Amino acid sequence: MESLNSLREKVKLVLKTQITGYLMDELAETVVQSADLNRFLVIRTGWHQGKDYHALIQDVEIRKDKSVVIYADNTDTDLATDLLEAGISAARIKKAYSPDRQQQLEPLAATVSEYRQAA
Repeated sequence: MESLNSLREKVKLVLKTQITGYLMDELAETVVQSADLNRFLVIRTGWHQGKDYHALIQDVEIRKDKSVVIYADNTDTDLATDLLEAGISAARIKKAYSPDRQQQLEPLAATVSEYRQAA
């Protein structure tokens, strides 16, 4: 069974990897981790088109049952796919506001598994 620390590291690594892909001089993205280490926020701040900018980009929580819940994913890439590719099982990943999301992740997990085997 996967440890809580392992899940935390995988989630943090995925979020940090995603923010390095967004480069704009006036804006910066930061991964914020809660005091209990189970909640992660990605915040984008700075200046854009002459206005101050502050936005929540991603919000992820690891619950006591070791499920990984995505509350917000305001990116061009799919956070759930990246978490699957990092080795977190589809059964653990949940989209907070989409009851049928778990069913959609199962075929995606198979695709990610096939991709890994081909590489």
